Amino acid sequence: LQGNSENSFIITDTLGLVLKAFPNNYPFKPYKGIPTVIGRENLFYNFNNRLYIKEVYSDTIYNFDKMLFKPHMVLATGDRLLTPEARAQFDLSYLSENYIRPIHLFEFGDFVYYEYTYSFKLGTKNILYAFIGSKTTEFQAFIDADQGLINDLDGGPPFIPKTIKDNKTVISWIDANKLKEYVASENFKNSKPLYPEKKKELEKLADSLKETDNPVLVMVRLKR
Repeated sequence: LQGNSENSFIITDTLGLVLKAFPNNYPFKPYKGIPTVIGRENLFYNFNNRLYIKEVYSDTIYNFDKMLFKPHMVLATGDRLLTPEARAQFDLSYLSENYIRPIHLFEFGDFVYYEYTYSFKLGTKNILYAFIGSKTTEFQAFIDADQGLINDLDGGPPFIPKTIKDNKTVISWIDANKLKEYVASENFKNSKPLYPEKKKELEKLADSLKETDNPVLVMVRLKR
């Protein structure tokens, strides 16, 4: 909010005693002295039993290991990376329209999944962007994260990545009433999935659900 915090991270034990403090590397003075909230200034995730973090003012993802932050990966965003200088010079509306605001981040298999907003304008319909990129090849894809990935396996609802079960399994979920609505739609009825038998199984599942049932968990496992 104020940009004047002494530390960015403080490590404590279970009794609350400070073990180590990491100084704030990105101090700033708020525009016109007015505190503003950017949102998710730090994104944390776990992958292969390791803790990772990305700060809003840095392109670098760090691995926290043995009380140290070690560089892991760079998500190059160029001049769209929010900076402390920009926080001091512009109001929240300008920042939202001209800089990337991180929303969600995780890794799975050979890939990294990164959700963010850009050119965000209050009072309008905005796109939640998602970048999917390979860590070993040149594969890159950008999607509308709210729309998700087309499900051509069983013709079901688009798959919207939420988190992971392990490094090969990506997880999503959908409300029971939304699944029932989709299966009853013309889009589903006219779909021609790769596995027609799975489409029939999905129909049976939707028919067995009540609208008030818990959300349905969806898991996609990567090919080995």
